[in-house]
Amino acid sequence: MNAPSTIDPPLAAAERLFRRLAAERLDALEDARLRYAEGRAPQEALVEIGGIAHKLAGTAATLGHAEIGALGAEVERLVAIGATGPEIIPVLDPLMEALEALPRPD
Repeated sequence: MNAPSTIDPPLAAAERLFRRLAAERLDALEDARLRYAEGRAPQEALVEIGGIAHKLAGTAATLGHAEIGALGAEVERLVAIGATGPEIIPVLDPLMEALEALPRPD
């Protein structure tokens, strides 16, 4: 249930923009996750992950991508409460997989 079944024409432009930004944010998440895994400024990488998740959470839910919205909100929550990487990664990976599954923008 990653993509809404139908999109009203007024939201079609927003959906295209979301997909383009989702692809960019997926790249940023992959980079931050790699930096975390390699121990290169791991705390900063987690903070960056939380910020990206925050941006995804609200927009995704608004456009009908409930799974991405919920996973983004949970990653954001975990970062905000100071969870460690081993607590965040099991939620981050499914978020990244859901973003990867989105159709690419036109």
